[in-house]
Amino acid sequence: MKSTVLWASQRGCITQCHYDECHNIMAHIQGEKRFILFEPNCYPSMYPFPKHHAADRQSQVNFYAPQTDLFPKHGEAVAVEALLHPGDVVSKITRTIAPYWWHHV
Repeated sequence: MKSTVLWASQRGCITQCHYDECHNIMAHIQGEKRFILFEPNCYPSMYPFPKHHAADRQSQVNFYAPQTDLFPKHGEAVAVEALLHPGDVVSKITRTIAPYWWHHV
């Protein structure tokens, strides 16, 4: 199954850390946006919700107040972080950023 989805947001919108099963492109138009990526091998450190849960493919970790007692492996995850400006593009089609990469925006 193939699909095309366009996401648009306004200032202050936060996308919970998650992964997608398809290729994505993120093009930034106005202002600044913090984009954090984690490799697929960080899966155990992201503590995803169980399969078939309403938040399937999303991390249970609150990135602004991580509960290290509940999610001790999260600190082991190595992030790649970028501050996007108008005209910047993050492509998940390239060899280095592919499907199943976790991202928090």
